[in-house]
Amino acid sequence: MKKSIITFITILSIACCGMSVTAQASTVTEASKDNLEQAEQSIYDFFYVFENVDLKYNITDSMRIIAQLASNENRTVYSLEKNRPSLARDDRSFLNTVEYMLQRREYILNSLDTDENEYNKKIDVKIAQVKKKNDCLEVQASVYKTWNYIFSKDVESAAKDEYNVTLIMENGKYVIQKITGFGASIYDENLIASNDEISQKKKELLLYDLRICYETDAKENISTPYVNDKESKAQVAASTYDGGQASSYALNHALNYNPNYADFSGNGGDCTNFISQCLYAGGISQHVGTAYSTNSWFYKTSTNRSATWTSANIFKNYVTGSSSKINMPSSSWGSVTYGDIIQLLSGSNAYHSMIVSGIVYGTSGRSDLLICCHSADRRHVSLSEYFGSSTKKYYHVKGNK
Repeated sequence: MKKSIITFITILSIACCGMSVTAQASTVTEASKDNLEQAEQSIYDFFYVFENVDLKYNITDSMRIIAQLASNENRTVYSLEKNRPSLARDDRSFLNTVEYMLQRREYILNSLDTDENEYNKKIDVKIAQVKKKNDCLEVQASVYKTWNYIFSKDVESAAKDEYNVTLIMENGKYVIQKITGFGASIYDENLIASNDEISQKKKELLLYDLRICYETDAKENISTPYVNDKESKAQVAASTYDGGQASSYALNHALNYNPNYADFSGNGGDCTNFISQCLYAGGISQHVGTAYSTNSWFYKTSTNRSATWTSANIFKNYVTGSSSKINMPSSSWGSVTYGDIIQLLSGSNAYHSMIVSGIVYGTSGRSDLLICCHSADRRHVSLSEYFGSSTKKYYHVKGNK
């Protein structure tokens, strides 16, 4: 496969270490080998640019390249003219979502107290489940990436995201008509509800909401108690729960799923199944009961387990209720430490669970937290990825009751 995107490197000043495309066992209906290679090239080129934008420079150049990989319809909707009446239009395009994701990333990086750029980045795009419908190809793509933060050089961070890509034939070549999966990668309900197609006006409103949420989070974080490294280690040592062991398990199995447990990714998500495994690895005893019960916490098989083991909200209700055998009181951003749990809430309902694998310190003290989770899979990734997505609930795990 030709790597045509290489010709764009001088424009973007992109630095990247290692990219590849892998075509897995695919289901192709009436798609020629040449067409499939064209589709793979377009998808690879898109994610190469999207993941390797140098945010120190104007992202407009990157968006110009990305737009050229999209269909005529999307290029028409997504005008790159400086004087476009963006707030007056209600045109929807996945390109508006792409630009929002890049501008969102730029804003968060510029707001942090530490350098959280991704260094030594490697990308692998795996293509599967290719189906042809008339003049369109529908493709499932998995995007894997690894990198290092400058403050955590010895621990490799990693992520895996799933995208659905629709390509259409234009002038004898497949170009991208639509990509969905951006909202799911950051748990943004607005993007998910819009199927990852937003207008220019909606993009501006989402960026405004992000700034408000970030400022609110920052104020709350500053007001929480500060815990230094020595205090964090003392907390772990005094506990019947080994948070260091739990976070080590998380790092080992964030992307490499433990085969001793079922994978619930396609059945509501695997996030709470994963953090339950981490808690168990850290020394929390299973509270055995009847299958699918809400007043116990255990896993024997995929069909002989408690509902609390796999459901984020049921787990929340269990650990905060009277039947819980886990000593896991509410905590705060400034107090959680290695092996502690964070949940994302919509109202009072929890819908995602994560575990703390690292703490970042800047010039003013604690600056950020690093987390591991499943669905979407994250290994030692900045919690800032979830700024503006929802309310966060923090728990400190003390041990067994």
